Amino acid sequence: MDGFDLNSSENADASELQRMIAIEQQKAQFQAQVHNFTDVCWDKCMEGSPSSKLDSRTETCLVNCVDQLCFIL
Repeated sequence: MDGFDLNSSENADASELQRMIAIEQQKAQFQAQVHNFTDVCWDKCMEGSPSSKLDSRTETCLVNCVDQLCFIL
């Protein structure tokens, strides 16, 4: 050929693909953790049916709950 190393190009493409897959896996893990935090803290802090605005007690509970879960990790 004209000096172009196809194998080197394929390796670079494979490395880039692996990097992109790793990033997407990290995003998915983060989203799953946020979902878990939401479930745990919602169940712990919400009483009755939610209204259009959180009262200060519920807001404080949610913030503290998430902070505690993040500290555990």
